[in-house]
Amino acid sequence: LLGEGDFSFAAAIEGTTSHLLATSLGTIEDVIAAYDTGGNDDTADRLAVLARKEAVNVIHGIDATALLSAMPVLHKIIRTMTDVLCWMFPFTGVEGDNQGNAQLIKRWFSSVARVLHYEPDSDQPEQQQPGAKRFALPDVAHTDQFEVHVTLCGDQFSRWRVEASA
Repeated sequence: LLGEGDFSFAAAIEGTTSHLLATSLGTIEDVIAAYDTGGNDDTADRLAVLARKEAVNVIHGIDATALLSAMPVLHKIIRTMTDVLCWMFPFTGVEGDNQGNAQLIKRWFSSVARVLHYEPDSDQPEQQQPGAKRFALPDVAHTDQFEVHVTLCGDQFSRWRVEASA
């Protein structure tokens, strides 16, 4: 899960999968400051519960539009995961900025494509090196399926031209 806000979705599904990686763009301090209400089941408590789960990894500071830069960290974790990648409600922060949000989605799809060709031993992972082992998100090399999900609200799918960006 990329772009978790208050980590409520990760908490809700954590028992339904063999392994879950949930990320946020901001630091843990940013996330708690933005989403913690101080009431029952607040963000800090949710993050503490997720941290104690063996099959859950939470990583902060991951930019979904620049996944390649995070691959040295993510590579060690995602080798044990399945072949589904989900970005939770991508958003520039300006609802009426259809062009900016469309570009955000396009950069994310481009980022995912680069990750699928990541080579952990390469100095330039975005380029194919002769004889280098092709790294793929787990099981992608062994299946014909890789699912990419983007969660959106209302008519964002059409306004942000998601299908054209994919």
